[in-house]
Amino acid sequence: MKYYFLLAALFLLPFLLKAQSNYKPGYYINTKNDTIKGFIDQRERFNNPKIFYFKTDQNQQPKEISLADANKVVITGYNYFEKFTTTISKGYITLNRLGNSIDSTYTTDTVFLRLISPGKNAALYAYTDNIKTRYYVLDNPARKLTELKYYL
Repeated sequence: MKYYFLLAALFLLPFLLKAQSNYKPGYYINTKNDTIKGFIDQRERFNNPKIFYFKTDQNQQPKEISLADANKVVITGYNYFEKFTTTISKGYITLNRLGNSIDSTYTTDTVFLRLISPGKNAALYAYTDNIKTRYYVLDNPARKLTELKYYL
């Protein structure tokens, strides 16, 4: 009988534990160019986020920061995201989804791009979704963003 109690306790124990959040110091710059400091949930993601969870204090309930709320989101020491309206290529690079010709179709969307390498004259950004990872070069003086084409 005691084995059934032990087995039931081991089975129910994970339901009693709370999931750990991963809030790191950071800030975001809102659409009025005001800097709001606090803590941003640094989640392990494969795709670029559309929403961030933000707290001004560790004991506070998180609030969602979306594309409509922020121009830049910075998780100090980890990631830097900037909002851009850009073209996003739609050509797949996985073998089972390839066609007989190059798929050069694209959509235009407003997204957060992750900064990979900043520079005085140019910066390199990345955008990942379920299709592929795309890289963009930003000409800093002209503020012109260009996607680097990648086809199979």
